[in-house]
Amino acid sequence: MKKILDRLLPFALISAALMQLNGCATVTAGLESALTPPSISDTVDSFESAALAIKTSNRILLQAPISEQEAWPEMLYKAPSSNNALKMGLSAFGMSQGVTIPTEFDPETGFPRPTSALYILIKDRNEMLNKELRKTYINYFKNNPGAITCAIENKLPDCNNEFAYKNTLMAYGTVSGNSQEIVALEQKIELMANGYKECDAWMRKSKEGDVKPVACKDTGLKSEDVEKASQINVKKEDLAEARKNYGKLSKRVYQASVAGADFTAAAVTKLVGAVVKFPSALSNAHNELSGWKGAVNAVMILPRLKNFFTSIGTYKDNLGIQYTAYSTMYKQIQGTYDVEDTPKTKEAKQRIERVRIALAELEPKLDMIAAGKEVEFTLAEREKWDRLAASFPAESYNLERAILTASRDSL
Repeated sequence: MKKILDRLLPFALISAALMQLNGCATVTAGLESALTPPSISDTVDSFESAALAIKTSNRILLQAPISEQEAWPEMLYKAPSSNNALKMGLSAFGMSQGVTIPTEFDPETGFPRPTSALYILIKDRNEMLNKELRKTYINYFKNNPGAITCAIENKLPDCNNEFAYKNTLMAYGTVSGNSQEIVALEQKIELMANGYKECDAWMRKSKEGDVKPVACKDTGLKSEDVEKASQINVKKEDLAEARKNYGKLSKRVYQASVAGADFTAAAVTKLVGAVVKFPSALSNAHNELSGWKGAVNAVMILPRLKNFFTSIGTYKDNLGIQYTAYSTMYKQIQGTYDVEDTPKTKEAKQRIERVRIALAELEPKLDMIAAGKEVEFTLAEREKWDRLAASFPAESYNLERAILTASRDSL
């Protein structure tokens, strides 16, 4: 047991240190992708983690009430709970050894389920949102579907805006002076999100996992439509008043937008990494499902293994719309309001852009997979995505210092 703990400690410390310094979903996705050898188990978890990331991103955009006095946008960047941080360390250690360590049980099957560090982190963010989002606001908007705002309860003395908004998108409509266009856009994105729920039974039938591709609706919504509708229309003569009234709210919307885009980038990292590694995972399947490791992995994988690749088109459509919406929002806000990046939002934006550029290069092959055609990925492409994944912590942090800091703080 001591040997196992000694081997586990570096992974747990790295995970804890990275999260204390940044708390970013994409960093976690990249770190675990670099540590994890190709496996069927990792493929299953990657798609489920991506589905959870997409759902969380949609939640921030469409379902999370926001006002200028809300704390949850900034808390999206905080470290996870100590219990979840430990689970993340355990998971990273197990996956690096080619073994799935069951940190949770699936409510649908009753079996232990593959749980990556990213999956646990995104679940932690949702637990935080469940705790922080005010039920009075959620219930109000649920009972009043056409409402965009409601009066703030217990308004703070420095609160200039007296309203809580239905979601991040509606708050953006106010700070952008573009409310009518954003209301129409929200309806289209909501339809697309509902279509995604019908494409992906995980969204309809399970709380956390088990992606099942089924027939998909096409809403006709395109990225250029989202970008056009999201342009800021505040007149120059009204800008000073808008900054006075909505300066603090614009900061909250900005934080939520960058975090939402980061979840989207995390989903891309997991999906593309799983697709690129899948041929190697198949060749390793015999070893993965044999011996005592195989006995453990088979119990967790076989009840969940699905043909994920038929749903690539669905994922790509949703991820493209999400990225366009979030990136347009935070770029427009930063160009209009006096919103400055923190180190965390700045690093997140750099990671998001790296993922976007790398994804564009693989777009033709992903389109072929979505069309049901066979595609081969080169060793160079796999190595490139491994390097991209590994670059997230390497470019941003001194790991030795992070480990020492985590060790000192734990004593």
